[in-house]
Amino acid sequence: MERRIPTRLPDAINASPDSGFTQIRNDMLRDPRISCKAKGILCILLSNQVNGLVSVNNLETLHSICKEGYNSIQSGLIELEEAGYFTRVRYRDKKTKRIKGSFWTCTDTPGKFNLEKYSQFLEENGLEICPISE
Repeated sequence: MERRIPTRLPDAINASPDSGFTQIRNDMLRDPRISCKAKGILCILLSNQVNGLVSVNNLETLHSICKEGYNSIQSGLIELEEAGYFTRVRYRDKKTKRIKGSFWTCTDTPGKFNLEKYSQFLEENGLEICPISE
């Protein structure tokens, strides 16, 4: 009987479970424009999405699951906004133009936010997304 011994072990072994995980695009993880802190925050946001919207949608909640302070988290979110991975969307009443609320959305592909479904919901309820310039 011949024994087969590997000549070398791999440098890294993925020991992750098959469920309870989030798929992250390698392009985002390799994007040199954003820091490791911002990448970590984006991974947390992406892992907490419900129907495409981020369920962790305020600094308080994000701070409760991170070791970093508020200022650090805020600067990471700003970094993600500038790179096109994260945005805060405000919506308003179509008639009065008064702000009615906001939500966070994020993506692992810069600038690719799928807001059509939510725009339709807002429209049906007399609301609209606020233009960025306002």
